[in-house]
Amino acid sequence: MDKESTGGAISFEMLVETGQLDRASDESIKRIKGISRESVAAGKAVDDFFGATTDNIKIQKDVIGSLEKKYSDLQKEIDKLAPGKAQAQLRKEAAGIKAELEAEKSTLT
Repeated sequence: MDKESTGGAISFEMLVETGQLDRASDESIKRIKGISRESVAAGKAVDDFFGATTDNIKIQKDVIGSLEKKYSDLQKEIDKLAPGKAQAQLRKEAAGIKAELEAEKSTLT
C-alpha cells in the first residue's frame, strides 16, 4: 500500500493464535458458574434454616398459648372448689403447668 491510498496511516496484518486465551476464558466461565451454583445453594440453606426457625417459634408460641389456657382453666376450677384434697391436687397440677409454661417462655427468649 502506498501513502496516498491510506492517507499516510500505517497498516499491517496480524495473525493471532487465541486457543490459549479461549481455554482460559472457558475455564473462567466454568468457575464463575460453579461459584454461582454454590452461592444459590448456600442461599437456599440459609433460607431453609430461617424458615425452620420461624416454624419452630410458631410451634413454641402455640404450645405456650395452650399451656396458658390450661393454666387459666385450672385456676378457674381451683377457685370453684372448697379447700381440701381435690383443691390441693389441682393446685399441684397447676404448679406443674406453670413451671412448664415458664420453661417454654424462657427458651423462647
